Amino acid sequence: MQNAGSINSSVRSDISRLLPRMSENEPFVFFSAFERMLTLNGVQRADWTKLLGGCLNPKANKALTGLSFSEHQSYELCKKAVLGLLSFGSYPVSETVSYGAS
Repeated sequence: MQNAGSINSSVRSDISRLLPRMSENEPFVFFSAFERMLTLNGVQRADWTKLLGGCLNPKANKALTGLSFSEHQSYELCKKAVLGLLSFGSYPVSETVSYGAS
């Protein structure tokens, strides 16, 4: 039986086709669009990191490889790691849009 909190493979495939792909020069635009699309489609925040890696460019994906398994489960930590690797350093969280946050 599937966990009600996780997305099944057919829904994941449908959502993946709608998600933006990260370009080299626009990480903030990417994260804003990524978060908006997941929120509009009712994807639970706990599942966002499962979809993130497939949308990142190779350079940004390297940031996720440096995270532990437990760190990788936190969307905010993944986002910080990617922005840090892309030399956007410690961005002020209050200045970024965060959709679906409780």
